[in-house]
Amino acid sequence: MISGYLIFLCVFGLVLFTSAAYKHTCSNRSHEPMRNTFSISVIIPFRNEIDNLPHLIECIHQQEEYPLEILFIDDHSSDSGINLLIDTFVNNDRVRVLKLPANLEGKKASVRLGVEQARGSHCLTLDADVHFHSTFFNALNNSRCSDMKISPVIMASETFLGRIFGFEYMFFNALNFSLSGLYVSSASGANLLFNREKYITWDSSDTHNYLASGDDHFLLRDFQANRASIDVTNSLELAVTTPSVNTWKGYFNQRVRWLSKLKSKSNWKEWILGLVLSLYFIGSFILFVQLSITGNLVGVVTLFGIRLAIDWFAFSNYASRLHLLKMIKVYPIFFVVYPVLFLLVIILSLFHIPKWKGRDVLKNK
Repeated sequence: MISGYLIFLCVFGLVLFTSAAYKHTCSNRSHEPMRNTFSISVIIPFRNEIDNLPHLIECIHQQEEYPLEILFIDDHSSDSGINLLIDTFVNNDRVRVLKLPANLEGKKASVRLGVEQARGSHCLTLDADVHFHSTFFNALNNSRCSDMKISPVIMASETFLGRIFGFEYMFFNALNFSLSGLYVSSASGANLLFNREKYITWDSSDTHNYLASGDDHFLLRDFQANRASIDVTNSLELAVTTPSVNTWKGYFNQRVRWLSKLKSKSNWKEWILGLVLSLYFIGSFILFVQLSITGNLVGVVTLFGIRLAIDWFAFSNYASRLHLLKMIKVYPIFFVVYPVLFLLVIILSLFHIPKWKGRDVLKNK
């Protein structure tokens, strides 16, 4: 059993390396630049974000270059955020503040309204709690063209738990980046660029409106179903930073919400990837415990060494360009603790319906 599992790890590592190499080869091919041929409308849905908006406004004011327009979409906030935005940008023709109609709610509806109102050829969705470098829009305007561009979202925290959760998120983005040569498994609406006309043509949000979350996930699947060109990047210039959750309750609520996107509507590729990752994380943990109990030191070192080599390749392949290799310091804790968290999230998703922005994630169909 031990040798069989080690072979599985080696095969997984080989697939990861092959996919990353293929992606690197493809990324070296020429693409049409966006400048002078593409215009970008930034869409920022928000609901009760008065604590985060001042930081976002500051980032916008510090930009060296601006997109065609920025659209803030208010999802029935009960705080003073919309007033802050209106007062701040009253004399700025590039910024519009819109409100969702009374009969619509949620981020999907907000994004849809933003796309319908947008004038750009491409739309970029950002979350209201992100911040970014002063050259962000400049880099975006000069980036390479694709139907969809998935750019980095970095979770930052000053707490120990927050750093653990941030590393986990970064690690899964790293896996997605390396495996994207074969299959793109995820996208984040916190920093997602896409072709506006193709969104309007392919958007299937009417089929999953009962899920309050998942605009990014389902949009990615819509583009994949239509064989769109999708670019997953690790460019530091295109990265945004967002606060990491800092409590166990916040962590489980967020991760169960993310998993709820997959429970309802999944394709066979997602099921296979889910099974492989479950075997990768949980299988390693079970074997590690077994080898430790039986005192098989050689087995423990071999298992940890193979996992470390694979995980270091995946993480460094993504994080090096983001200047975040130092996050690997928490890896030993991640190796031991994460399989338990992984399993708990799966179990909780079977019984717990999390709330998001004060609403149930799963609504009545």
